Amino acid sequence: MNGGVRPNQAQRRYQTGSWRNMNIYTDVLVAAGTTALAFPELPEAREWIEFVTDELAWLLENSIWDGTWHESPRYHAHMLKITGLFYRSLKRRTGVDMFQHPNFKAMLDWLIRFGTPLDKVAGESVGRREGVALVPGIGDSSWTNVPFGLCAMFAPEYVKTDSAFCARLMWAWARGGKPYSGDSVEWAWVLIDPSLPAQPQSLG
Repeated sequence: MNGGVRPNQAQRRYQTGSWRNMNIYTDVLVAAGTTALAFPELPEAREWIEFVTDELAWLLENSIWDGTWHESPRYHAHMLKITGLFYRSLKRRTGVDMFQHPNFKAMLDWLIRFGTPLDKVAGESVGRREGVALVPGIGDSSWTNVPFGLCAMFAPEYVKTDSAFCARLMWAWARGGKPYSGDSVEWAWVLIDPSLPAQPQSLG
């Protein structure tokens, strides 16, 4: 992380086509930020956390187009997962709440806005005869319901700040067949509160 030295604005400027604007850069950032949160005694910890939060905020401001991470739905979901899990640690350790950033919320809502009608074939594979919603396979992505698990993982962050949005996320999770529930992902059950209320939504 540059020896703990924060770059100036010119050094941080977005470069079209650079690897800095891809999801792999975010993976690197979050690795450094998580290390700093886990080991606050490191001399560089404060600088790293400030650098990482600044960079993530900048990415949210400049790489989200109408709620969409600019690469593809596959990486859209990946970005939500890696940033959201880091944001949860950041909030617990420092009190900084990045979940309220409008573009992070817009990324979660994109999954709902662009979910497919209920797919009965996909539903059969998870024991839901009525079908499940899928995230469309645009670009190099797959037709899958798994990203809807992220809606439920992060819905608890909006119970107090935006209860209607929380209920919208929980509805989307149920509509997607409740991925990440049970033992489908070993650690996910501790991040999901299935008792949170869902509110049916009208989709465009």
